[in-house]
This record gives sequence, structure tokens and C-alpha cells, in this order.
Amino acid sequence: MIIVKRINVERAIHEDDLQRYTEQGYRVIEDKKNDEDTPVENNEVTDLNDMTVDQLKTIAKEKGVSGYSSLVKKELVAVLTKMQEE
Repeated sequence: MIIVKRINVERAIHEDDLQRYTEQGYRVIEDKKNDEDTPVENNEVTDLNDMTVDQLKTIAKEKGVSGYSSLVKKELVAVLTKMQEE
């Protein structure tokens, strides 16, 4: 998971999407590499829990989650975690 920022917009993206975002003017502000001892699933869940509701809603919108705007943080984390597991 890589955190990129453009003006006042921060996004958590996958490494595969980095080139597309840098072409759009985003810059890397944090590169969260996975420790070898920590399972990937745990890092992804932690990352989601550390995000703000606005960040989670942005990700939900990008992933096409219907009704995301009325979800609270706990529900957004649950929906996005479930999508990552599929």
C-alpha cells in the first residue's frame, strides 16, 4: 500500500497504480511495505482502520460500492475488507 498526495487529496493505492497516479500529479508521501513476518491481510485491515472516513469513502466510490456515502467508518472498513478478501 502506497500513500500518495496531490494538493489536499490523499489516496492509498496499490503499487501497480503508482505510475498512473504520478502522471496525474500525485506524489508519494508514504510507502507502507509489508514486513515479512506480518501477513498481508493484517496490514491491509490496519491501513483501512487508520484512514479517515473521507478517505474510506473515496476508496469505496472508486470500487463501485453502492450506498457508500451513508456508511459509517466501521461499515466502510467491513465492506472494503470483505472486497479485499474476495
